Amino acid sequence: MKQGQVFAKSGGEPGTPGSGNITTGPHLHMEVYLKESVIDPLRYLDMTVFPEEWVTKKYRYKYYLDRLARDPETNWKDLKKSIGLFYIEGDTEIERQQKLIEEYAGKDFSDWETWATYSIE
Repeated sequence: MKQGQVFAKSGGEPGTPGSGNITTGPHLHMEVYLKESVIDPLRYLDMTVFPEEWVTKKYRYKYYLDRLARDPETNWKDLKKSIGLFYIEGDTEIERQQKLIEEYAGKDFSDWETWATYSIE
C-alpha cells in the first residue's frame, strides 16, 4: 500500500445503499492484524492527519511524536503543554528537579539541596 492510496470507502447516510440497517452515518470500521492478532492501527498511522482537538488522551503522546517526526522544528515545549503532557520547565536535569520540587514538594521537603543530598545516599 502506498501513501494516498484509497484502501476503503465508507457507507452513505442512513437509508442509502451500502449504509446498512442500523448505521448512525458515514464511518469506517477498520481492523489491522499482525500474525493473526488484532493490533491498534493508530500505532502505525500518522496521527497528525487528525485535528488536535480530536486526539484523545490515549493517543496524545503518539500525536506528539508524530508532530515532531513531521516537523523537527516544532516547539516541543509548547506542543507538550498544548496536548496535555506533563512538562517540567528547565534546560538541565538539575533545573527540572529544582522546578519540580518548587512546584510540588511539601514545605518540609522543598529545599533542593536537602533533596539532592538524601536522594543520592
